[in-house]
Amino acid sequence: MAYCSECGSALVDGARFCHNCGSSSVSVRTEEAQGVLGVIRHFARSPLFLAAVIAYTLYVVFQLISAMFVPQMMADGVRMAAEYAESAEMYEVLEFLDMLALELDMQGTTISNLLSAISGAAPMICVAIGLWMFLVSARIRGGSRLSTSGITLTHIVFVIQMVMTIAGFAFLLLGILIFAIVLILTDPVPYLWIVFAVLFAVIGIAAVINLLYYYKLCKTLQTLKNILRTGEQTAYASQYVGVIILMSAALNLLTVFFAGGWGGALSVLCFCTANICFGVLLFQYRSRVRMLPNVSTVSNAAVWSEEKDFSVPDISHQRFSSFSNTSNS
Repeated sequence: MAYCSECGSALVDGARFCHNCGSSSVSVRTEEAQGVLGVIRHFARSPLFLAAVIAYTLYVVFQLISAMFVPQMMADGVRMAAEYAESAEMYEVLEFLDMLALELDMQGTTISNLLSAISGAAPMICVAIGLWMFLVSARIRGGSRLSTSGITLTHIVFVIQMVMTIAGFAFLLLGILIFAIVLILTDPVPYLWIVFAVLFAVIGIAAVINLLYYYKLCKTLQTLKNILRTGEQTAYASQYVGVIILMSAALNLLTVFFAGGWGGALSVLCFCTANICFGVLLFQYRSRVRMLPNVSTVSNAAVWSEEKDFSVPDISHQRFSSFSNTSNS
């Protein structure tokens, strides 16, 4: 795909003038000439990335709506349990469940529930804001270098989530280990250690999968920031991240009928849509970048100067020749 040398907008094949700035499209720079920066700019302006950002934003919105109605959903569940207790003539349990349902009804959808939902969804909100910042930067700033603010915000959120994931799995595995040791020493049941060993291994494997995902995702975002800041030409984009994203979309799609209400179902559908779009984008980006010439390093300013068709004559050889002639004289 060709781009205008003045504003960086994508040009229609065979176009003589740029539809964005009106300049002549005789002097254009191809995506290959722009290197990895051109590929990033192309995908950041693609309809697929726009669809992914919109779907993720809707996912966050539906998550907030669902979180606001959690007390009401819990009250409905308690009422169902109360009906079962009444049919089983468990009157003491029934009295307790009725009081609990009444208390949940009194909470309703208050401002405190909204604030609680927003605080719980703060990481997702920050990621959505970062994605929109990057999208707007790519679509408005034209051929100039893209802003890294949105990518930086998203990167920080995922780094924090990686640290919290490490801490959570560490405490969980430590708790299981301590509980298993105490239980085995106090009440030695035959083959009980095998059960705890399998449980420990399963949770350990889940921890490794999650930590590897966050590590490679953070590394991919860091590489993207380096490309935008310095123009470093690198083809790194984790295939593992793309696979996990698509697998997550497939697994969550199976739970859409058990999401609990229309808000939860729409939230799951939007989450799956966003993950599918991001996964496809990642694989397309990997294949496109690997087709580019292998350039080690090129500065962002140099790429922009190349787009503007600036040229600086190489006079080092002329100076050397002139100096040699003077010396011979």
